[in-house]
Amino acid sequence: DMGDTTDTIMGLRPVRFRYKEAGPDSPQQYGLIAEEVAEIAPELVARDPGGKIRTVYYDKVNAMLLKEVQQQRRLIETQKEQLQSQTDAIRQLQDRLTCIESSVK
Repeated sequence: DMGDTTDTIMGLRPVRFRYKEAGPDSPQQYGLIAEEVAEIAPELVARDPGGKIRTVYYDKVNAMLLKEVQQQRRLIETQKEQLQSQTDAIRQLQDRLTCIESSVK
């Protein structure tokens, strides 16, 4: 199992950018700044033989995102069950209160 990746994922900063080498009119890109990623999760960046940061391993990031989505889905399902249980309890209490109020009158 990958373990908890929430802190890593939440520490990443998605950005829009243009590659400097391609010039200011190059297509806008969406992604992560590899140097920032290296500060948070060095295992998510590729380096050249000299150690210079080259790019982000987006395939690894994607797997981490999938794990996060799965965790969020489980949390949502748990919260839906809790909400339904609380709604049912409130309804029962309202019915009891209505019954008590009608017997007092």
